Amino acid sequence: RVEDGAIVGTGAPGTPGSTFLCTDREYGDFVLRAEFLCENGNSGVQFRSSARPNAGLLHGTEVYGYQYEITPDGDSTGRIYDEARRGFVNGRIWLDENTPTSRLEVARGTFVRGGWNALEIRCVRSRIETWLNGEKVADMEDDCQLKGFFGLQIHAQKDPKSRPGVCSWRDIRVKELPSR
Repeated sequence: RVEDGAIVGTGAPGTPGSTFLCTDREYGDFVLRAEFLCENGNSGVQFRSSARPNAGLLHGTEVYGYQYEITPDGDSTGRIYDEARRGFVNGRIWLDENTPTSRLEVARGTFVRGGWNALEIRCVRSRIETWLNGEKVADMEDDCQLKGFFGLQIHAQKDPKSRPGVCSWRDIRVKELPSR
């Protein structure tokens, strides 16, 4: 829903799969900036993502691709997760090596718990960079997918007794960059 100029996503307890609000078009090289407020649950912003059929999910479609992680405590915010593709390896986010602990701790120190935070995602060819409140989080090279849609994620809430996850986004801006 839209509330006070923000897109607000609310998870439904007992939902087996994450839900996404996705763009109709794809983007390759770009800078995306937005503000978010994560009140509960895990969320994220998909980028350079795609969808494929998956009969096991509620809507029959599975989103996969890069995701800017958003957590209500800021611990993993700004890290890159590869949704429904490479995801976790050995219990760690597959792309963790691109986010040194020291850099993550500086960015985490800027996180406003229960308040609005700024995110930035920059993709130029195979280079992917993320920021949280102006502090760099991830910086990596990966050419697995060079073009795709954006999606705002509300994480699955399999436990029917869980408190609904809520994430809001506002002031979403995308600047396409010329391909080189």
